[in-house]
Amino acid sequence: MKRLLLIAIVAILSFNNAQAQIFSEDFNAGIPATFTLTDVDAVPAHANVSAFTGSFVAGTLTGQDCAGSTSWLNPVGTTDDWMATPAITIPFSASPISLQFDAIAQDPNYPDGVEVYVSTTGATPADFTSPALYNTTASGEATPWTTRSIDLTSYAGQTIYIAFRNNSNDKFILGIDNIIVSELLNDNAELVSAEIDAVIAGNRTVDIAIKNIGANNITSLNLEWDFNGGATNPVNITGINLTTGQTHTETVSLGTLSIGGPYSFNSIVTLVNGNTDPDSINTDFTIVEMIPNWTMTDSYGNSITLHDELAQGKMVVLDFMASWCTPCASSTPELNTMYVNHTTNGMDNLNVFGITIESTDNTTVINNLGWGGTYPKFPFTATNYDQYNHYESTLGLGSGGIPFFIMICPNKTDPGNSTIIQSDVGFSSGLFNSSYETKFGACPSADNTSTTTAINDINSNLSIYPNPVKDVLTIEGTYTSANIHDVFGKLVLTTEAQKTIDVSALSNGVYFVNINNNTTTTIKKITITK
Repeated sequence: MKRLLLIAIVAILSFNNAQAQIFSEDFNAGIPATFTLTDVDAVPAHANVSAFTGSFVAGTLTGQDCAGSTSWLNPVGTTDDWMATPAITIPFSASPISLQFDAIAQDPNYPDGVEVYVSTTGATPADFTSPALYNTTASGEATPWTTRSIDLTSYAGQTIYIAFRNNSNDKFILGIDNIIVSELLNDNAELVSAEIDAVIAGNRTVDIAIKNIGANNITSLNLEWDFNGGATNPVNITGINLTTGQTHTETVSLGTLSIGGPYSFNSIVTLVNGNTDPDSINTDFTIVEMIPNWTMTDSYGNSITLHDELAQGKMVVLDFMASWCTPCASSTPELNTMYVNHTTNGMDNLNVFGITIESTDNTTVINNLGWGGTYPKFPFTATNYDQYNHYESTLGLGSGGIPFFIMICPNKTDPGNSTIIQSDVGFSSGLFNSSYETKFGACPSADNTSTTTAINDINSNLSIYPNPVKDVLTIEGTYTSANIHDVFGKLVLTTEAQKTIDVSALSNGVYFVNINNNTTTTIKKITITK
């Protein structure tokens, strides 16, 4: 996969900052009409990032409202997008004047950079004739969001315009947020964020990020925090030396948390370098299950509930994919072989679910992939993406790519606390034959839930084809009768031994063929596709 736009679920934050601001914009209400936007290249964006066509546009990157620009163009080329602020009057001040802004390159493998210019004449690209004060076009910006600082003290007493330019070549998406022009107070700190290490039950910690937004280096900080109405906890931080724009992260322990919420976390800076500087942050956390439940309808109309599968003692593999994903097409046959091996010949201890994260992957698209996968696949709904975000972002198991595989060892009495015993992003031949097959031995709670009798050498003499089947199913080998059940166990067809069976009256979907021979039964899974 080349690039993938992610929308992460983040906590709700509120801030109180006493910084002496001259100008600020957080893009929470979009890009103001007072900003000047210019699309110099005028080349359309690639279809996968069509929402960012034009110059900078309002968007959300990793859960943060911002102004975004793409350099993934069609045809491929160099973007030239400009976003300029309205006029900003810089006062004469005894304090330094600083421009700070947050920047992000959405995909670290394809990082867009940004150039920052200042003009005293206007807000069009032609007005910005002086060299860039900041330029990361060659190297690209960092991931995740990072605060950048530029000294504007030399513009004191002037009216200026500040321009942000994306001049990257065939990268992905650049984000700009929290533009602030301010007088730097001597001792001034800002609580940037308070992030919990995970939103699942257990011993949890919170990382409090404190940024120096003042003129002096910060060598000591005092803060207090409380959790969910509990006691106030003082923290004294020494042995640091934060220059302007630098951030210190302080980790505090919340103890053991149970599923529920929202729980409220509050923190306040009380002293900076021994001087009073109140700044606070309030964050809400909701603790969720390790394996959240869902009920979805597969591409053949079958309703499936994840926790029901786990409660039956089945191992589960989640296959996050998309119709345009070439590695997904390569991984499907090998994953399907593993699926068939564990759901036929008396085995029924595994289910695999293909979950697309492409919004245009409807039932027709899913049923016509032609990748050779007979396991259930789910057309796109919002639940698909919620599940992807849970494992990729909330649990931190992904890297923004697909195919993305999660293997779950069942907890039959408490499915939500089942165990993830394998996860991988990307595919290489042999992945499932080695890593995933061996995990069955590491999961004693996985059962063979089939009710069939013992299997003997009849298996080697039976074959069933084609699979998927449209109208006529062929069974090669010696047997006495066959019963076909749907995924809910309902008997839908029974027949005496014959080489071919007419299944044209059955609806599209997954079925189990019980092939009987005296005291032995062999189960074969088939998919009917018209």
